[in-house]
Amino acid sequence: MEPQFLVSALGPRGGPFEDSCTCFLIKAYSEAWDDGCLAALDAGSLLSGLRNGLLLQLLPNDPLAQLLKRGMSKASPIRIDENMIADSALPFKMDSSPTRALYDNCIHIVRHLIKSFCITHAHLDHISALALCSPIFIPHSPKRVYSSQHSIDLLQKHIFNDSIWPDLTTSGTGLISLHEIDSTSYIPIANGLEAIAFPLSHGNVLSLGFLVRNSSSDTYALFLGDMEADSISKKDYNSSLWKHVSPLIHANKLRALFMECSYPDERPSDCLFGHLTPTYAIQELLSLRPFGVFHAREDGREWRNYTRGPH
Repeated sequence: MEPQFLVSALGPRGGPFEDSCTCFLIKAYSEAWDDGCLAALDAGSLLSGLRNGLLLQLLPNDPLAQLLKRGMSKASPIRIDENMIADSALPFKMDSSPTRALYDNCIHIVRHLIKSFCITHAHLDHISALALCSPIFIPHSPKRVYSSQHSIDLLQKHIFNDSIWPDLTTSGTGLISLHEIDSTSYIPIANGLEAIAFPLSHGNVLSLGFLVRNSSSDTYALFLGDMEADSISKKDYNSSLWKHVSPLIHANKLRALFMECSYPDERPSDCLFGHLTPTYAIQELLSLRPFGVFHAREDGREWRNYTRGPH
């Protein structure tokens, strides 16, 4: 099976460490490392995530790299695709001034390679780097930010408001342009990639799931923001999403699924704050059964019943 997407995880967490908050970079596998080849899925960590990931690969003996290694589990959450190390992606050579080149390369990726940001919701662990890194965006060539109208209104009113942060949107200096995205039509987000979005319930906040399409191969990756089970929210957001993607699974076109699972099963259901546990995550995946995705096991045994939920 040919690879269709390259994904680098700059941060998979919701804190408390600021340099590993949620952000994934996605690229169509066959596209060249040219300007606009990347899209950022959320922006909780950006330059710091790039710095840490490139540092671990390019300067493994650096004291900060050693510190990062000691502070990480064996399964490091920071993943920079090795293809990003190529000269075409990182134009600043590491041999003359490694530390300076490292930071210049990080800035180059953000300024030139990232075409757009797909923001699932406006919580700080998903948007903080969008604000903090926005001053380095290129004037008169605004970064396109896609989200729900609900989140766009929150970003404009509470972040880019000339009080908490300068208004760098097109209503101000024009470094960022805010655009609504929904499930009706695909929107280009990077070279060779386009996306639609589906609503998700995240406690009292509307979150999004992005279905990203590789336009040349008609294959898909599903990136789900913070979410809770339909059995908790009493909404049908998730079931509607599963109904939409089930034909893609049957056709072997859904190549990747990114789904959060923030708390252990021991966590009481009324203290999940709009997140999933392993049991609720499995419950959601098993919601695909009515669409024929899961079948009885060959040995005749039944699937374990996950409908009870945590206590």
